Amino acid sequence: MQYVPPEGTFRIDILTRLGEAFAFEDLEQTRVDVDEALTVTVASARTLYRMKRNTVRLKDRADAALLRERFGLHEED
Repeated sequence: MQYVPPEGTFRIDILTRLGEAFAFEDLEQTRVDVDEALTVTVASARTLYRMKRNTVRLKDRADAALLRERFGLHEED
């Protein structure tokens, strides 16, 4: 699978700590081809949704709503 954002650029958030709700072992991962020479391992859309949907930060909740819509996720995901 190769992901190319509609605007042609993308951002990467590097997780250095997760808090108490998740452990690194809990993260579902997927591989993304950035270009012909670079493949990276990232947290899946479902994992990001689960991490962001119930936080106190409004930005995270907005991100969760966008992830739910973009990837067809459901509350139980």
